[in-house]
Amino acid sequence: MSRKVLVALVVALLLFGATVAIYKVMNDEAFQVDAEDIVHGEAPTIRIYDAKIGDAKIRDINGAKEVTVTVGDRTYPVTLDFNEGEAVFEVSDSINDVGVYTVSVEIDGVTKTTTLNVFLFTIYDDIGKVGFFDYPEKIVSLGKAFTDTLFYLEKGENIIAVDGYSKELNKTYPSLDNITNLGSSASSWNTEEIAEMDLDLVIMYHYTWGSYPQVREQLESFGVKVAAFYPKSYQEVMDMVLTFGNMLNCSDKAQGIYDSMNTTRTTIANAVSDIPQDERLRVYAELRNKKTVNEGSLMHDLITMAGGVNVAQNPDLGSTYEAEGEWVSQQNVDVVVVENAHPDDNETILERCFLDSNTPVHRLTDDTYLNYSPSLEKGLLEIAGFFHEIRPPYPDPENI
Repeated sequence: MSRKVLVALVVALLLFGATVAIYKVMNDEAFQVDAEDIVHGEAPTIRIYDAKIGDAKIRDINGAKEVTVTVGDRTYPVTLDFNEGEAVFEVSDSINDVGVYTVSVEIDGVTKTTTLNVFLFTIYDDIGKVGFFDYPEKIVSLGKAFTDTLFYLEKGENIIAVDGYSKELNKTYPSLDNITNLGSSASSWNTEEIAEMDLDLVIMYHYTWGSYPQVREQLESFGVKVAAFYPKSYQEVMDMVLTFGNMLNCSDKAQGIYDSMNTTRTTIANAVSDIPQDERLRVYAELRNKKTVNEGSLMHDLITMAGGVNVAQNPDLGSTYEAEGEWVSQQNVDVVVVENAHPDDNETILERCFLDSNTPVHRLTDDTYLNYSPSLEKGLLEIAGFFHEIRPPYPDPENI
């Protein structure tokens, strides 16, 4: 055999082998499969996309193609109409059993698989949809408001660990003294340690700053179920309570709390509706950090619903900000409301704000009254009673 012939054979083999190798590599990525999670009793939908089955050029599929879809132990041989490499198969059978199912799709001898989660139920937190295979029993609460809400729902016994701020509720809920304290700072939470706990759910704030996003992402990467919330108003707290009720299998209890909060809000709104805007009490409020409150804060929400006018409304500033005392003195303030934990006594607050020493100051009797929790109802009742110097028709907050 001549040298030229030998070289030609080697080149042909190399080219043929390379073509086969390329085809196999590309054929490994022949198509992708996706199955959207469902709730038991629903039928799944299987999406096939990026389909590139065929000749050595690996062209996109257009037109009919024989496909075999398997969901768990059920197989469906079908012909699907592809459009630019994509087709959708709607399974005709519903799945009644909760669990994780394997979905496989075979086209032209190539099989791709994915998983299908069939949940018992789903809820929507402040990020999106969260699915559950069962009602969570063992809960880590990384937020004072969530811990408070869990106790309102009579689920305090399900809490196995809390953040440091939740420990401040121990006077109201003494059992917190015996629950693991993970610390007050999100940056100090050991996500690996939390993931190793015997838990079903972590509830935390949906803050987009600090270490909160990283904590959530790390916990989810460890397979921990996380629900994140950040209610910003009285109504959003009410809605969160209903979501908690669905999530923890106590919907009736949650509905009762929702109805009570709504009735209180409506009763007060009706009682103050006849007060002209220019005759409503002008209110200056401060939190424990000595910042006043703007629109977007819970304190502002309560002041407005109670029939007052927040003098510190400013669209150019955030939900809380530092107000100059001289400015406050020019706002014709009728009453002052401060958080119970405010470090200054009433006299000091009035002096700093250049307000008359006879200006009424109301200090909320409990710090939980500004929680993103059902305790807001007590805060609303207390502020409304203070503004109007009456209790009836308002129920006593202590009886809620």
